[in-house]
Amino acid sequence: MKKILVLFALLFATFSAHASMIWRAVAVDAAQFAQIEKNPDMLARMLFSKSGQTISLDKDWHGIHYLLTGTAWDVKDGAGQAILGGEEFGEDMGYGPARMLTAAEVKNIADALAKTAPESLAARYDVNAMTKLDIYPDVWEQEGPGALAPLLGSYRELAAFYRRAADKAYIVVIVVV
Repeated sequence: MKKILVLFALLFATFSAHASMIWRAVAVDAAQFAQIEKNPDMLARMLFSKSGQTISLDKDWHGIHYLLTGTAWDVKDGAGQAILGGEEFGEDMGYGPARMLTAAEVKNIADALAKTAPESLAARYDVNAMTKLDIYPDVWEQEGPGALAPLLGSYRELAAFYRRAADKAYIVVIVVV
């Protein structure tokens, strides 16, 4: 029953965001992660809390992943793990199971993101390639260069989130709902 309620809560949040694929993450300590593994509804509560331990990239997640890796779905070491990295665990939450990044992986990602200037990501922005690779959401041709600024703003938030998590030696749990 709890799994159904968790799935319902996540689906409700997704549909209330206009049925979008939304990327969310939460930074937790080892004890909190152990509780999440035992009690999946705790993850839903934590992901949708307004604490400084959470982040939502809304629909920018796939664009940022492309800018970091040059691919649609491949995960690469360092910064390339920030969006789609980690080990899957638990039940499907809409677009696959949640993923967990260890504290060591979080530190490596934070360090790599700190070395990746937004200007270098801007140089990788390629409307045609992103459209060809089906990078979500399919707005790149329509919005053209105007879509870059929001991606870079979300990237800065992502880098700050990982830095805060790394500074506390936290685990990061990622979901796409």
